[in-house]
Amino acid sequence: NKENRDKAPIDGKKLLRGKNQRYVLHPNDIKRTAWDLMSLFLVLYDMVMIPLALFDFAETQFIVAMAWLTRVFWTCDIPLSFLTGFVTNAGAIMLDRHIIIQRYLRTWFVLDTFIVAIDWIEILVTAAISNYAGVTRVGKASRIFRIVRMLRLLRLARIGELISIRFEAIHNERAKVFIQILKLCIMMCATGHFLGCLWYRVGQSDPAASWISRYGYDDVGVDRQYLMSLRWAFSQFSGGMDEIQPTGLMENLFAAFVFLFAFWCGAVFVSLITSVMTKFFIEGTHNNAKLSDLRNYLDQHKISKNLVLRLIRNAQHALWERERRTPEDDVELVKVLSEPLRAELRFEIYSPGLGGHPFFSRYIAENPHVMKHVCHHAMSMGIVSSGDTVFEPGETPENPRMYFVNHGRLSYTNASGGEQAISPGGWACEAVLWTHWTTLGTLEAAQDTRLYILDAVKFQSIASSFEHTEFNPAEYAEDFVDSLNDGDIEISDLPDAAEVPHISASIRHTFRASTAPWVTMPTA
Repeated sequence: NKENRDKAPIDGKKLLRGKNQRYVLHPNDIKRTAWDLMSLFLVLYDMVMIPLALFDFAETQFIVAMAWLTRVFWTCDIPLSFLTGFVTNAGAIMLDRHIIIQRYLRTWFVLDTFIVAIDWIEILVTAAISNYAGVTRVGKASRIFRIVRMLRLLRLARIGELISIRFEAIHNERAKVFIQILKLCIMMCATGHFLGCLWYRVGQSDPAASWISRYGYDDVGVDRQYLMSLRWAFSQFSGGMDEIQPTGLMENLFAAFVFLFAFWCGAVFVSLITSVMTKFFIEGTHNNAKLSDLRNYLDQHKISKNLVLRLIRNAQHALWERERRTPEDDVELVKVLSEPLRAELRFEIYSPGLGGHPFFSRYIAENPHVMKHVCHHAMSMGIVSSGDTVFEPGETPENPRMYFVNHGRLSYTNASGGEQAISPGGWACEAVLWTHWTTLGTLEAAQDTRLYILDAVKFQSIASSFEHTEFNPAEYAEDFVDSLNDGDIEISDLPDAAEVPHISASIRHTFRASTAPWVTMPTA
């Protein structure tokens, strides 16, 4: 069912795989993700190796093999792009093959075809020259195509879009800050690498009057030539170097251009790093200021030390939870999303936490459209700290609620003093969904816990507004209450381990026999 939900449009409408969707890959499919990671690796490889082609070094078997791998990979990527879905601006997953083809033809097809064609033309031209010309012409043609290969770096534009999409899937703010800094460092290194290779090529344009011959680098290996060129390029970001100076006219013009360009890039790089780090530290400072205000407030009212410790610890945990899981009310853009998208969003948030209950597991599978409304209107999230009381014996709440443990642990104490732990995936107070209920024990947080809370009144209202032709909750409700009255299951706020098979059996019975419309909720 999760797989089906992942492949469904985000607007909540069911995706029908007709003839236009056959053989189309979902953009989040693991095979497509692996292919995208491979494309990212090959682009990074080209970023390193293509500028190095400006140096005169012999091609090894590894370089030849990687050239063929790159050529074949990007050739295969073109037909695969015609069969890969995409996310529309409205947030839906588009898997219609005709629309995918039209979009690819309008966007990346021309660029991809042009670059791949150059790769194959290089093979054909090199083969033709080697058959009808001498080694000198082959070497000259090879050097020309090494420069033409620079056009492969245009794929960086497409990879930038891919990285942005994958970056959106990261929800940890610290991880985002780290990745942003890492991306800036990689961009700076790549720029220095490219400028260093160009610096060497400019020096080669006039061997008699160049920095290469002036400083004795014409008789050293390619490795030392590259390292010095790289050092020169990196030094331009901080004002240049005295060890190597431009000699000829072209070198002086190029050095002047690089100095201005590096000055601008350095300023942008520093400002971006400062912006990212400032945002990171502001969040920490803002949280510390809130805690300081709370401490001052508690001190002014002479609150006891024990309670102060509990309050501060609870506040720190709440702030940590807000960083780990940002409340929906704090995200302004969620409020401007369409109603179907918000329902789909909340369904994906809450449905995994409900799936551990046999009834909701089947209800989600058989009536996902109803559960989307339930998750959207009847579900909420709550945080309780260690020692907090969720409910006590004898409570008949005005707003009855069922609790699901998403993270942490609760402790339930019954009337006779027996204790029972509720771990993630467990639940409490299911009976409030099907009948009027008074709590029988005490439910406390054994540790800091995150709860999914289901409003019983809203759940009943939503379920009652839909017809259920196959899986009817009313049948299950009647069976649940009858089992309580007959003593088939223990009267308790929690399910006993022995009750789960009985619940599953009731669900199977409901699935086979229910044909009646929704009826009034029974009363024990």
